[in-house]
Amino acid sequence: LKEWLRQGGPCFEPLLTGCAYQPLLADAYHAACRAADGASRPYSLNASVAFLQGALGLSPENLRAVVGGFYDQRLEEYRIGFGPRDSELIFHGVVWPLLGIEDENSDITGEIEATLRKSGVKEVLVLDQQFPYEFCDDCGAPLYPNADGETVHAEMPEQNNTPSQTLH
Repeated sequence: LKEWLRQGGPCFEPLLTGCAYQPLLADAYHAACRAADGASRPYSLNASVAFLQGALGLSPENLRAVVGGFYDQRLEEYRIGFGPRDSELIFHGVVWPLLGIEDENSDITGEIEATLRKSGVKEVLVLDQQFPYEFCDDCGAPLYPNADGETVHAEMPEQNNTPSQTLH
């Protein structure tokens, strides 16, 4: 793997300018898909924190992450809502689907919380209640938990006259 990273990595750089990527070894199709799904979950949390920091100027210390389990017949996924620490608003969200044999007995919330804390989020609220597996009736977007234990639509604040942030 180290040799592949050393030799293969520079070949991808001109093709993926400005993109985050990680060269992996070849694997069977479905095994590679499962591995990519598993690796994308923590990456999504880190990318969301970086996005909110760049787009809104909110440092990770000023964010609150609210984690809730969403159930249909059983636990289907965790949804993480991001918003400012001093408000109940949810600006952005991430869906953390269960993969393979994961269920409510797995320590997924511990993994989510550890990933968020590693990315700099100080306030992580894990809710114990079972949320219904629902989506927005108008646009089909997933609903995310807020600190009050309600499911809400994630909406970025309007920025009419605010200068744009540089994202790179």
